[in-house]
Amino acid sequence: IGLTPQIHQGAADLFRLLNASPLASERREEIDPDRTVADVLQDLAKILPVRP
Repeated sequence: IGLTPQIHQGAADLFRLLNASPLASERREEIDPDRTVADVLQDLAKILPVRP
């Protein structure tokens, strides 16, 4: 179906990024029900390493 052979590596990278974010320490009771995907992406972008 045209997927990259590195799809599992990409998924692992994403989970490592999420684990390094403040989202990893949230409990279900603490999750903001109004948080959007855009909000999550902005938060994750803040912790991404800067590429030269």
